[in-house]
Amino acid sequence: MRQHIVCLKLLVQDGAMRFYRPFTMYSKKFPPRIVYPARDEGRLDLVFDRTRPGALEAHIDSLYAERKELKAGAYHILVVWALKGKPMLDVWVMSMTNYYSLSGPFVTCKTFTGTKPSHDTGLASGDGLIVLGYEEELRRALDRKITFYTNRQKYLPNIPATVLTLEPFTTQ
Repeated sequence: MRQHIVCLKLLVQDGAMRFYRPFTMYSKKFPPRIVYPARDEGRLDLVFDRTRPGALEAHIDSLYAERKELKAGAYHILVVWALKGKPMLDVWVMSMTNYYSLSGPFVTCKTFTGTKPSHDTGLASGDGLIVLGYEEELRRALDRKITFYTNRQKYLPNIPATVLTLEPFTTQ
């Protein structure tokens, strides 16, 4: 237990908040998309101009327009990050086909470099897994329709401040 406390103290001292405030994108063609822009060493701000509203969203829309398989699922959780100056997206597809099961949604993940599938970067980071866990806790706590749960203007998971800042990615 003491080891965990030391790790948390180091994160807080470092100021290492790993994600900007999440937001939701809605579309008639695709499931609701909860977007988590990464705030880490990959420097997402060097790929998308934070002072240009809509730049990140436009990239996500172009990916979804090109990748028709992303119509699947009840909702998606996107982790947007950068690697070597290129935009990366982990698209977690949450399927509620087993909605009445206590285990929650079936989950698949697709990772993209730009708009092309990526098979050499791994499935997820530890930070992304933390987000997924807190998202599932919120979904279960609200126990409502998906459009209700996915509303990030109204509801945020109780993610620790060492992982999530309330600062939006776009600064304007």
